[in-house]
Formats: sequence, structure tokens, C-alpha cells
Amino acid sequence: MPGCVCYFSRHRDHPWKTSVRSIPINEKVCLPLAVAVLLLSNIAQRKLSVRQIEAKINAGNRLEEYLQGIRVMKAYNLLGGKFERLKMAYSDLRRACIRQEALLGPFILFSVTLIRAGLTFMILCGTYLLIGGELSLLTFVMFLVVGSRVFDPLTSALTNFAEFRYFSIAGGRILMLMNEPEMKGDCDVPESGDITFDHVSFGYQEKEILHDISVTLRKGTLTALVGPSGSGKSTMLKLCARFYDPHKGSVRFNGMDMKELEPESLMKHCSMVFQDVYLFQDTLKNNIRFGRTDATDEENEVEVQQAINTLIAGRTVIVIAHRLKTIRNADRIIVLEEGRIAEQGTHYELLSRPGLYAKLWNIQEQTSGWKL
Repeated sequence: MPGCVCYFSRHRDHPWKTSVRSIPINEKVCLPLAVAVLLLSNIAQRKLSVRQIEAKINAGNRLEEYLQGIRVMKAYNLLGGKFERLKMAYSDLRRACIRQEALLGPFILFSVTLIRAGLTFMILCGTYLLIGGELSLLTFVMFLVVGSRVFDPLTSALTNFAEFRYFSIAGGRILMLMNEPEMKGDCDVPESGDITFDHVSFGYQEKEILHDISVTLRKGTLTALVGPSGSGKSTMLKLCARFYDPHKGSVRFNGMDMKELEPESLMKHCSMVFQDVYLFQDTLKNNIRFGRTDATDEENEVEVQQAINTLIAGRTVIVIAHRLKTIRNADRIIVLEEGRIAEQGTHYELLSRPGLYAKLWNIQEQTSGWKL
């Protein structure tokens, strides 16, 4: 039996007959103690692993943010202190890793020491019995070989215990994502119609982005969303496409609550043009002609103009505008500020009021003549 000290005894019925009895030192003492030490460190290990994972995710996000915006930062010479967020994120990750290794290392080493103690006891006791002539050399060597074969996997398992716990926490995040409930809804989606926000509030995690939004986006019209960054423009579009369901209120399409509509069928009725556009490493002309290699410049211009003219017909069109000159002919402009509708109307109606839209328009007009 591995991890046991064996001894031989004489029986009265069988003179000098050898019998083997085992004292399971490792299984009854060392192994339970080693497992108990690891279990006692389990709470601390979980907290440290969660912090390390959060720091790792934050560092990855900051690196992605830096790589995506590196051209802008270089163009505006945003060097030195502008990288402080990236530097701090990796400093936090380094501290989290060091803290995890420094605090959990002693527990693991102590557990491994306890396991190894069983093998040590077996060698000492076996040597004593071997010297006393109660144990044969062959049997002693056999127990050493078997014992070492058993102790090595146990040591490896204890050494990797912290990694197993870490992976279980990371796997729990994956399971949490997989267990997210699917969007419900089985009603057929109308071909077209108005999109109505009825006292809609929505946010990401703990931060609320939209606050009590009530507005109707009419069919056959072009509605423009305007406002500072973070005011909720993109969030409104995501709710229109039902990327998310509102936390409060409802979003209705042609009078039907979008929660009742079949999600995949709804997406078939939505077309989106994102602001992140991919350009091939080629000339602007070839990028424009990518869809039709045989098209001339005049054909491209005509097709673009025709697309603009026919886009609104029978559809509910929503655009997010940063350059206000591009939406002067919009049927309605909705101005968002801090997740609320600050004002709405046509271009000329909004310019006649001393509101946010007029302020943004004047700023763009004043800077339109600037050159780099």
C-alpha cells in the first residue's frame, strides 16, 4: 500500500511466517492535512483570482483602446502622460499577479511538504525494519518504487491546485455567458412601421445611459440623432435593432412590443451601416469601385444619388450625425444630452432656438475654415 509503513511479525501457528500489515500514515494524516490547508486557503484564493482576472481584462481593454486610437494620438502628439491609463492598468495587473503568487505560494508549498512527509516516514520506518531484519530488501525497494509513483501525481495535483481553481473561475465566466437567457418572442415582424420609445430607460451594468425616453420615429422619414459623445445615440439604435431590451418602458415597432417579436426575423428587416468602415490598402477610387470593378466615376455618382433618394421610401431611417451639415434636410432632428431628449425639430426650427443644437452648429461653422 503506497504511503504506508510495513512490518513483519511472527505467528505462533506458523513459525517465522511473514505477514504484512500497513500503517497508512500518508492517507490518514498527511494527505488530509494537506487538503485541509488548501481548503482553508480557498476563500483567499478565490478573491485573489477574481481580482487578477479583473486586472487582466482591464489591461487587455486598455491595450485594445491604445492600439485602436494610436493614429489619433500620434497625429495630436498625445505622448507621455497620455499613456497613464495603459501604464496603470498593467501596473495593477503586475501587482495582482505578485500578490496572488506571494500569498498562495506558502499554502501550496506547505501542502506539498506534508505529502512528502509521508514518503519520508515510510523511508525512515522501512530502514528501521530493514536493519532489524523484519523487512526484506526486495520488499523495501518495492515499496519505495510504488510509493514514489503515487507521491509524484499527488504532488503535481497539489502544485496545480491553484491553477485549477483559477481556471474554474475563468470557466465560470464562460458558463455565465452561456447561461444568459435567450431573447424571447415568436410573433411575425411587420414589413415596416413606426418605431416608438415609450418611457424607455436603459443602461450597461450599473450605469444608466438613457433616462425616460419617449419619442416616435415615423415610417418614411429620416430622423437624425445628434448630441455629445456618451449622450445615448448609439444606445438608441441598438435598442431599435433589439440588441438589448430596455430595463424600463418599451420599444414598439408598428405598435407591437419588440419583446414579442421573433429576434432573428426582426434582424432580417434591419439594415445597419456602422461608423467603423474598413478601407482596403488601395486608392479611394478603387475602394469606392470595389463592389463593381467595371463601374465608371459617373456611374458610381448616379448610383449613390439614387440610393439616397430611394432609401427613405417606405422605411424608417435613423442616422447618427456628427457633421450637422449632412442632416440639414432631415425630417426631424433629435438632440440628446446626458441620456435625455434636450430638443427636437427640423434644422431651421432648432437653429431658431438658443439650444444645444444651435450651439453645436455655431461651433462647427466657426471651425469649418480651419486647416491643418
